[in-house]
Amino acid sequence: MFAVSKRLRFKTIAAVYGLFVAGTLSGTVTSFAAFGSPAPAEKIASAAFKATPVFKASDIIWGFDFISDSEIILALKSGELLLVDAKTGKSQAVAGGPTVVARGQGGLLDVKVYRESGKTWIYLTASVTPDKGTASEKKSNQTTALFRGEWKSPKIENITRIFEAEPSVDSSLHFGSRLAFPKSGGVFMTLGERNQRDRAQDLSQHWGKVVRLTLEGKPHPQNPYTQKSSVGNVTPKPEIYSWGHRNPQGIAIDPGTGDVYVSEHGPRGGDEVNLIKASANYGWPTITYGREYWGPRIGKNSQPGLEQPVKYYVPSIAPSSLLIPSGKAPKELAGKFIQGALVLQHVNITDIKSGNETRLFEDMKKRFRHVAESPSGEIFLATDDGDLLKLERQ
Repeated sequence: MFAVSKRLRFKTIAAVYGLFVAGTLSGTVTSFAAFGSPAPAEKIASAAFKATPVFKASDIIWGFDFISDSEIILALKSGELLLVDAKTGKSQAVAGGPTVVARGQGGLLDVKVYRESGKTWIYLTASVTPDKGTASEKKSNQTTALFRGEWKSPKIENITRIFEAEPSVDSSLHFGSRLAFPKSGGVFMTLGERNQRDRAQDLSQHWGKVVRLTLEGKPHPQNPYTQKSSVGNVTPKPEIYSWGHRNPQGIAIDPGTGDVYVSEHGPRGGDEVNLIKASANYGWPTITYGREYWGPRIGKNSQPGLEQPVKYYVPSIAPSSLLIPSGKAPKELAGKFIQGALVLQHVNITDIKSGNETRLFEDMKKRFRHVAESPSGEIFLATDDGDLLKLERQ
């Protein structure tokens, strides 16, 4: 026998996954559990919309948000922050960001702008070395952390780590992580299970969870668990809002209802969109519509007490980011799910009520990483090639 490095194992799994998506899995099955019947992918002509180039970055644009209608702050996976003028395409570096560990799937992840009491705050998620743990853990492990700093153009001042997921893990996979701010207060943050499945079902840790925090990074008072809670023999982390997630990299709040939706990666098939409810268990890995990369089933499709997705994909599209546009967006898009697709390389649009699915820009062959709406209702897209694009009608 010979030793196989983690890097080689990861590349091998990725290659096998690509073969299954490209060849072994024939056809496309998209099911809407909430609507009770499958809905086939409906092709719509990319001629209806165009993706207009705005800016080209040197690395993956993992997240972006709007300082104003014309100023966009970009978070590059490498750790760099940029401020881009959406009208001219000119950019400048943003100082004051955190130090990140850009390894594997980790790096600088999401960025959100939040305004409160006359101040503009920048919230960032990133994979980092842990502040907590033993000396050995601090040397070898990574965690996903939430940072906050005040915006003083063109820099961030007083950046502070206000939360880090526990425990830290020696893995460079499945960090999550996206942010959303509900009108009822606080911030939701998604966290993957670090490619170690059982962590998603362990309430004593944050991995494979959606957490809800105060704006200062403390457990939100409306969370279902407190320091005195007990589930079986476990005292849940008080930051936890929902659990049983694999690797959620999209979160959106319905502007009409306030409902919170999360999109997450499945294994070989089984990507999901879930309606998030307090203390609900979404089942990974006990239930899933996905399979092992080499074929066998992982779990059941359903089980009493475990939540079903609103939508799942077989084969996987690899969803990254989730947007439910406001009424300011083009009327064809308002109220729909919009996701970037990494593996099947398109912009995925789903009608929430009918379940009809459409796919844009498949011919571009781009890994669409993030989708966001400007204050005036314009839709912007980002890719792993560093493209910042504006979605416009032809």
